[in-house]
Amino acid sequence: MIQFFKDLNDGFKKSKLSRKILYISLMFIYVVLKLLVTVKVNVEVITPGGVNAYVSTNEDLKQSVSVYVDTNNDVGEIFTVGVHTHKRISVYQYLISKINKDIDFNDYDPKTDLSRDEDIQLGKKSKDQSIINALIVAYNEAKKVNEEINIDYEYEGVLVALVQNNSKANLKPDDVITHFNDEKIESLSQFSSLNSTITDANTSIKLTVIRDGKTLDVYAKKVFSEETNSYILGVTVMDKYTIDKETVFPNFEIHQNYSSIGGSGGAMTTLAIYNALIEEDITNGKRIIGTGTISLDGKIGKIGGVSQKIVTAKLFAADVFFVGPEDYEEAKAKAEEIKAEFPVVKVETFSQIIEYLQGDING
Repeated sequence: MIQFFKDLNDGFKKSKLSRKILYISLMFIYVVLKLLVTVKVNVEVITPGGVNAYVSTNEDLKQSVSVYVDTNNDVGEIFTVGVHTHKRISVYQYLISKINKDIDFNDYDPKTDLSRDEDIQLGKKSKDQSIINALIVAYNEAKKVNEEINIDYEYEGVLVALVQNNSKANLKPDDVITHFNDEKIESLSQFSSLNSTITDANTSIKLTVIRDGKTLDVYAKKVFSEETNSYILGVTVMDKYTIDKETVFPNFEIHQNYSSIGGSGGAMTTLAIYNALIEEDITNGKRIIGTGTISLDGKIGKIGGVSQKIVTAKLFAADVFFVGPEDYEEAKAKAEEIKAEFPVVKVETFSQIIEYLQGDING
C-alpha cells in the first residue's frame, strides 16, 4: 500500500501542469461531494407522505388495517394522511430540499428535542390512544342511528408514554398514574393542574401507579428545564381509557400493525369506524381524506405538517379534505397555492363531519 502511494506521488510530480490541475480539481470536487453527503445539519425536514385506510369489515376487507369491525357494511374510501420526517439530514439533502416549496424545515436540537427512537415510541402510544378515542366517539355517534350499537369504557388514569433521560420521576413507560399525592386522577387536565402546584426540585411527589399489573407508590421529584424555564417531571403523558370488550356491540379488533404512527389520523379513523357501523354509506362514493386528532368529546385537534398533507391529498385525488380549525387557514392557503380541486372543510367536531356528509347525500 505504501509503495502504491509512493508511485502515485512520483507519477503526479512527473505529470504536466495541466494534468496536475485536473487531478487537484477532481480531488477537490470529490472532497466537497463527500462532505455534502456526510456532514449533517441540525434540521428536521417534513415532506409529503402517503394515505392509509385503517378500518375494514366483513364486506370491505383491506390489507394491513388497524381496526376490524364485525359488520357487513362498506367502509368506503376514507383515508388518513401522513407526512415523512427526517432529522439531522445531510448538507446535500438540505440544499436539494430547499428547491422544493412543498417541503418545510424545523430547527432540531439533539440535546432537547426527541430522538428518532423517542419519536417512534411516543408516536405508537399516541396511535394506541387515538384509536381508542376513535372507537368510543364513533360508536357513541353511531348509536344515535342504531340503538343496538353499544360501547362501555372506563378511565384508568394517566399513561406515561415517554420518560426523558434526566427525569427523576421514578416512572417507566406504560406506567398508569392513578393518584397524585393520594388524590385520585380523573383526567389529564386534573393531573396537569395538580402537577403545576409543585414548582421546585426538592418537593417529593407521591404517585400511585399501575405497573405490570401491580399497584405501587413511587416518589418523584422535578428537574429544571431550560427549554420551558420551569421545573418538570420529565415525562410525556396522556389519558388512558379501556373499552369493555364484553359489552361492546358490534365487536371489533385492533391490530397494531400500524402503517403510520401518531394521533393526527384520529378524526378520519373515527369516520371510517362510524361508516363501518351504519348501513348507509355516508361517503356517497367520494374519496375522503383529512387530518386532525380526536378527543373523547369529539373535538378535532391541531396537527403538524398540514401543508404537506394537502399536497399528498392532491396526489391521491381527494374529493374533500377535512381539517380542524387551528390548521384550516394554512390548509386552505396551500390548497389554493397548488390549485387543488377539492374543498377544504373546517370542522371543529366530529359531528360536523357527519353533518357535512349528510348534506352531501341529501343534496
